[in-house]
Amino acid sequence: FLLFFGFSYAAARSSSLFLFFLSSILTFLIGREFSKEKGWLIGLISVLLFLTSPILLHLATVNMQEMLGIFILLVLGYYMIKSISTESIGKYLIIGFLISVAYWSKSNFALQLIFGVGLFQLSLLWNRDQKTPNVEPVKQNKYVKKPAKVVVKKDFLSLVFSNDNKLIAWTVNNLLIIAGFIPLFIFWWATPPFERKYGLGVLFRAQGMSDPSFSPIAGFIKALAFYTQSLLSSYTFSLWLGLGLLLSLLVSFWFFKKKKVRLISLLFWANLLFIGYISSNNNQERYLSTASPLIFLLLAYFIVLLFERWKSFKLASIYYVIFALLLILISHDSLGLTRYTKEVANRSIMFVIYKESLNKFSPPFLFGLV
Repeated sequence: FLLFFGFSYAAARSSSLFLFFLSSILTFLIGREFSKEKGWLIGLISVLLFLTSPILLHLATVNMQEMLGIFILLVLGYYMIKSISTESIGKYLIIGFLISVAYWSKSNFALQLIFGVGLFQLSLLWNRDQKTPNVEPVKQNKYVKKPAKVVVKKDFLSLVFSNDNKLIAWTVNNLLIIAGFIPLFIFWWATPPFERKYGLGVLFRAQGMSDPSFSPIAGFIKALAFYTQSLLSSYTFSLWLGLGLLLSLLVSFWFFKKKKVRLISLLFWANLLFIGYISSNNNQERYLSTASPLIFLLLAYFIVLLFERWKSFKLASIYYVIFALLLILISHDSLGLTRYTKEVANRSIMFVIYKESLNKFSPPFLFGLV
C-alpha cells in the first residue's frame, strides 16, 4: 500500500481497511458453505455481526497486524471447509503452506493455526472407527450372466487413501501439512536479520518468567475470564448478541459430529486457549480478534438452525414474541455504535486515540468508509 499510494498514515491504515473488506467477503463465503439452502442467510448474518463489531471497526481504521491475521485465518478456514470432503496431496500441502504464510506475518498467528488444525486433525481419528450401516446384499438372478471382474491395479497413493488404511492416510495427511509448512518456514529463518529473529525467539520463550510470584494457572484462568468479558463488551455493540456468542460457543459441542461446525469451533477454541496461555500476564482485547469471525459464523449458523426447527417446538408463538423483543433491544443498542466503537478503541489499546489533537493522524474518511 505504501509503494502504490505513498508513504502516509492514510495509505498505511487503508491497508487494514482493504483487508477488512476482503475478510467480510470470506466470512460470507464460509457461511454459505454450511448449508446449500440457507447458507446465504448464515453468511449474511455473520457478515452483519462482523461489520458491526466495535473492536473490528476500530482495527479496520488503524495500521496493525490483526487484520492481516484475520484475513489469513479466514483464507485457511474457507479452503478447509470448502475441501472438507475431498482427499488429495495438494489439499494438505496447501494447508501447511497457508500456515507458513501466517508465520511470515506473525509467529503467534501461525501457532494458533497449528493448534487449531492439529485439534481438528486429531478429531478426525474419532470418525475413523465409525462404521457404515449394514446393507443387505442384493440377490442375484441365477439366469443372468455375471459380468466379468475388472482387475484394477492400485498404486501406493490409492492404497493409502483407501478405506482400509484410514490410519495410514491420516498420518500421511499430517506429514503433508508439515511438508507444506517447512519450505517457507526455513526460507524465513535463512534470510536476515538473523540476530533480530533469534532475539525475538528467545524473548518469546522468556516472557512470563521475570516475575517469580506469577502463577501460570491463575493467570490462565484470569485471561479466559478477561476474554470472555471482552466478547460481551467489545466484540458486539449489544449485550444480547454477546450472550448469544457465548451460548453458541457452548452449543457447538452438541454438534461435534458435523465436521464444518467442528472445524470452525476448534479453530476458535484453539485461538482462545492459546492467547489465554501466552498473554496470561498481558491481556489485551485485540488478541482475540483474529478468530472473532469464527464465533460470528457459529452464532449465525445456530440462529438459522433455530428458525428451521422453530415450528416443531411447543408454544412456538411465544418464541416469536421473545425474538421480536430481542430484535427491538438490539436495534436500540445499534444507535450508539459509533460512540461505542470509539470507547472500545480507547480501551483496547489503553490510549486515547480519538481526540482532537490526533485527528490529523486518524483520517475521519476511513471510519466513514467502514
